[in-house]
Amino acid sequence: MLCTDEQLDYLFHHLILPAKLPGHDDTLALNEEFLINFVIQILARFGELSGDDDDPVAKHCISMLKNTRDARDSNGYLDSRSVQNSLKRLSEQGKFNPITDARTADATSMYHITEQNAGLIIRRLESSYSLQTFELSPTNKATMTTKGRLIREFPATVTEVSAKDFNNSSFQEVLTKTLVKMSHQAVAEMQPQVKKAQQMHNEERDTTDPRIVTELLTSFLRGAGTPGEIKAIQKRTREEVSWNNSRDPWTRSPLWLLLRVGLQLTMTCHPQGSLHLYKRFMVFLIAQALKIACEKSSSSEMIHLMIAKISRRLCKLGDIEDGAWLHTIRDIVSSASGNLKKRWINIQRRNEQPLDFNALAEFNYEEHTAFSLPELDTFLATIPRRQHLLTTKEFKAKPIALALEPLTLPTINGSVNNDSKSFELAAVETWVQGNLDTWLEHHLSSEQSCHGLKTLLEHYHMSAERWYTGRPEGMSRMLLTLGEIWVAIDKMAIHHNPLMLKYRHEIPREVFSDLLLHSKSDMERLNRLEEYLEDPSGKLKLSALLSYGQRLSFAVEYFRQSPKLQAKKEQIERNAQRDRDKKLKQFRELKAKYDAIMKKYDDMQCEQVLQVQHDVEYYIHPKNKCRRCALPAKVKKLKIAPHEWPLPADELEAQTSVFEMDVPVTFAVWRDATVYFLDNILRFESSSAGDYPRASFPLTTYKPLSPWFESQRHRVQLLSEIKPHSQTHRNQKSIETCTEADVCLNNGLRFQYHDSSRNIFLSTFKPTTDISKRCTIKLPSRAHALQRFMARTWRCENGETPNQAIASQSECPEYMSLGEFKALALLPYGYRLQWMNILTQLAMPTVDFNKPETALFLLQMMLQAGPFHKDETTRQAHTRPTEVEFGSQLLKYLNESVSRVQENWESYTSLCSFTCLTTRLLAIADKPLSTQILELITRCRKISYKWVMHLLTKVQDIEHRTQRKEFLEAAIHTALVCIETFNLEGEHFEQVLADEQQASILLETSIIIHNNADLQHLQGDALYGIMLDRYEMTMHRALPILANEIVSKGSLSLDLAIKRRWPDFVRTGEWSSISDHWVTTATGKLQVHISLLTGQLLVNGSPVSRLPRQYETHREYQKLFGSATMEVMPSNLPGMSFCATKMFHGYTVHLGIQTKKRVDDLLVRLSKKGSTLDLIPLRTLQDLLPDILADNHVHWLEEASGDVEFCHVTDPWPSKNMES
Repeated sequence: MLCTDEQLDYLFHHLILPAKLPGHDDTLALNEEFLINFVIQILARFGELSGDDDDPVAKHCISMLKNTRDARDSNGYLDSRSVQNSLKRLSEQGKFNPITDARTADATSMYHITEQNAGLIIRRLESSYSLQTFELSPTNKATMTTKGRLIREFPATVTEVSAKDFNNSSFQEVLTKTLVKMSHQAVAEMQPQVKKAQQMHNEERDTTDPRIVTELLTSFLRGAGTPGEIKAIQKRTREEVSWNNSRDPWTRSPLWLLLRVGLQLTMTCHPQGSLHLYKRFMVFLIAQALKIACEKSSSSEMIHLMIAKISRRLCKLGDIEDGAWLHTIRDIVSSASGNLKKRWINIQRRNEQPLDFNALAEFNYEEHTAFSLPELDTFLATIPRRQHLLTTKEFKAKPIALALEPLTLPTINGSVNNDSKSFELAAVETWVQGNLDTWLEHHLSSEQSCHGLKTLLEHYHMSAERWYTGRPEGMSRMLLTLGEIWVAIDKMAIHHNPLMLKYRHEIPREVFSDLLLHSKSDMERLNRLEEYLEDPSGKLKLSALLSYGQRLSFAVEYFRQSPKLQAKKEQIERNAQRDRDKKLKQFRELKAKYDAIMKKYDDMQCEQVLQVQHDVEYYIHPKNKCRRCALPAKVKKLKIAPHEWPLPADELEAQTSVFEMDVPVTFAVWRDATVYFLDNILRFESSSAGDYPRASFPLTTYKPLSPWFESQRHRVQLLSEIKPHSQTHRNQKSIETCTEADVCLNNGLRFQYHDSSRNIFLSTFKPTTDISKRCTIKLPSRAHALQRFMARTWRCENGETPNQAIASQSECPEYMSLGEFKALALLPYGYRLQWMNILTQLAMPTVDFNKPETALFLLQMMLQAGPFHKDETTRQAHTRPTEVEFGSQLLKYLNESVSRVQENWESYTSLCSFTCLTTRLLAIADKPLSTQILELITRCRKISYKWVMHLLTKVQDIEHRTQRKEFLEAAIHTALVCIETFNLEGEHFEQVLADEQQASILLETSIIIHNNADLQHLQGDALYGIMLDRYEMTMHRALPILANEIVSKGSLSLDLAIKRRWPDFVRTGEWSSISDHWVTTATGKLQVHISLLTGQLLVNGSPVSRLPRQYETHREYQKLFGSATMEVMPSNLPGMSFCATKMFHGYTVHLGIQTKKRVDDLLVRLSKKGSTLDLIPLRTLQDLLPDILADNHVHWLEEASGDVEFCHVTDPWPSKNMES
């Protein structure tokens, strides 16, 4: 039989039920008719092949299915005339039919009562008729919640009606009308219900309850008959509900279930039938579907699944007798399997790589061992064309935003890969500290300025967060700065919305106790911030962030005070009521139209057409052209879109929604900034984290309210995860079943406050210890066991207890003694005791002050702010050093400790600890001690400076690479200690920089650090990183003072510093400023530039005695020279910029940079006794040679011979063979 692709897919999905199913309803009357005809045709073929015993059963089943087919109209509903004819044929069994010239064989009729999800089988018995009813499709819940197959019994009810009553024409007429009406007219009460917006709605996606047939119709029938014996069959059915962005889901065809149940009941109750016969036919049926699939060259997956289905069913049948029907199945399966095998062979052939052995035999090995290196040839061609380079480079200062306007908000550069990022951030932090309050006074009345503050908050945080990660002191400065910006936003919002004073702001002050702060001014700033965050009594417990639709919420209270919002709500409701009245009028008109059509249907008679055959006149009913039969389908199309009230039914929620449509600008900015502060900055936990809305319907895009929406989009907004009625599958109601209540609906949305950035609903923010983690210094990995003793969070202010320290002694690292481990673990315990613990260790040390772990412990203890105390700026954690007696003792033992190490430069870590303690003591100690503390700081400066000079001398004198690196590392560490002696504030800082000798030490040391601070082997050193950050902050604070002293007051401090680094320096002009941090002068014909911020010194645009960083960070340079610094002077060779002042492995080294294809090639030329060698760039050989020869070797070209030597990276210098 003819079969379209769509019909084949229909058979495949419903008969086979594969894993991948359509996500939408595929019910079509044409497909269902094809299914019935397909089963009828296969039944006829099966009867022919099965023998005389099975043929009568097959014919009986065919008769039943033809009745099922003929009783349907073109829309799949029951046709009244066809049903009535089939009932008559049941009563006329055995009578001669002159048209067909045969005797009728109808003993069974089966009907699909579509709208009631039910089936009805009427079977003629000896003296009565059996009417069997049953449910077809199970409920979605039963399908989705049942594991495995559904176990169901059929039929549900059986009623026997006597032949006399059944054959009565009046009975058949009433039964016909009842079945037809049930077939096309749904009953609202039988449809599953769902609740939405406090109203119940019909759930059209679920299956209909069949009680209208199984109970109501059965009760009607039993008035004329009696309950019959139920000889039920049990079926284990597989069902699925598949939905994918469609109105209705896909479910397995109820008609297919009807056919299976009818066939099984008929075959098992027939005298010559059996259950085994039914199973054999089902295998045969699927085999015929497989045959069609093969004929249409369907997908391999479809064919394979059909073969598997047939195989499983045959296995279940067990031992079966051979027969023509089984041969047919075997032939179909064999043909299909062969087809699949051929397809697989073709796929393999298409993907095979041809093996051409003839070409291999003709392969010329000599031609393929010579290959070209075009990049290398190009590079070699440039060597003789190199030209002498100019020795003077144009100076271009990199701009750094340091000088910020007091009354203009700073802008932030988002780039993190920026050498000046720390200074740019420091400039913003300085602006906030010094100018934010003044700016706020001038802009307090401007609503738009609140946006600028929020932008500053977010941009500064995003930039600073990335830069300060792993830098606890920087992270603390960032959090303090952000806290002050948020306070400014809060003040501005309160100024415009005084009602906010009644509500809490969600930010607890306790979390700021973990910040690391050095200066007293920063501690005062923190104290002011915490005082502002203190939650005074009398504020409402409600949150201005989260209280949606609550009686005392900010939105509701604001609405009650706003005539504008109240008027807006009234206007919305008036318009909504007008639209609702129009909708009711439309509904009543459609309802009247529906009633008129149904009355017309009841009054009309089906059309009949006179036919003549064999001189016999008879009438037929043209179902597809009958005007009466077309009316049920017409009324099915009568639908109405319900009216949804635009505002929530709850009055407080409605007021909140109107508030959010015109939310005050400053409040919206404050709310977004507060959520950003809690979530992104403080990283508090949200109870709804990870609970994303299952759908997104924001208030901002809700069309019924869009004409009244005035607010801009914000991070916090109202959103519903529940659809409005207009976007559900119930957005069109059938006039047939709906009422006025179904048309006039409450608002279906359920709004909640939503964080659009995280895509979660706002909920209570719970404080975490994340700030503690970010503001706690990390110990080296070897001391990981001590890390938890260093951490003191706001939840555990005193830290780990002594008992925990004693219990953890088994974790002591091997390099540390047990006593030292215990002493370090106990050192931070008790924030009120910490300074006493430090004094004890200075007086009677049990810890090794020369270990970086000790220095890191001391830094964490002396800098961590500790719990808030409103009467003391220094807080209880740092009250002790403010006492003169205690401070004197601390100073005494610090002096003694410095004396113990002053002659041993290897104790630079100890000196670092003592220096940091001393500068911290100066920041918080009482004034009478200041002079003595400054004397100790000066002493530490002299010692550290002397050590730096000593170590640099050793660096120049030692040729051994490893020892040179160790001495240079010690020199840089010590230089950072020297810089720390300038980490002062206020008048002390200004006085020390006004001293030319002291200021020259700062400047000289900064030059030394700049030339060496990029040593890669120091990057993982935690103490080095901390001291380097402190050095940068010190130089940033010193910049305006130094610039004023040098440029304006003529201080000689810079001359002294440069002279010690460059003995030939003699200034012949005045120092002048050319940017925020660069100053310039001349010495003879040379132009000198120096950055007062970074210590970078340039002569004629190039570094003095030091290769530019571009050279030292180049991969090829590090292969040859490692991290060693190189003393250089201008080169006299073409293409070369620098020449090393010392020999390397007996060679004179010249260096230059050549840019090719946006890649910088390092040029290295070695010369010795007339022999010249050039370094070949790695890029010219990469991907052309094996990696082991390219990446793991250095390549040299000998100019005279043209030979290239490959030197392993462990010994990268050319061999003696090349020298000769």
